[in-house]
Amino acid sequence: MSKTTPPRGARTRHDPSLVRRLLAEREDSGETLIDLETRSGIPASTLSSWVRRHRQRSSTHSGFVEVVAAPAAASPEDPDVDRRFEVVLVSPRGPRRLLVPSDVNPADLQRVVAALEESC
Repeated sequence: MSKTTPPRGARTRHDPSLVRRLLAEREDSGETLIDLETRSGIPASTLSSWVRRHRQRSSTHSGFVEVVAAPAAASPEDPDVDRRFEVVLVSPRGPRRLLVPSDVNPADLQRVVAALEESC
């Protein structure tokens, strides 16, 4: 029995759960879409479309993420000084600005920045 090939231009449907799993693995490993294409047989252009769709669905927030830090103790030198800094992430959809308390937990800030980068 011979294997039939789909007609030229016909769309091949890939298992969504497989594609999501492969893209999650790619995120952890850092491999390129071309590497993933070689490994899975799914075209890089198809995988790229899945990545783009995932980003569009994930970007439901307004572009700002609130960072809640532990209350800071008043500084004995000057309790009225603003102890925050601004983080600006540049993306094709425009800059994302965060006003961050200076005593923020670095791991929390890293998670916020990663979430913003993913949505950009």
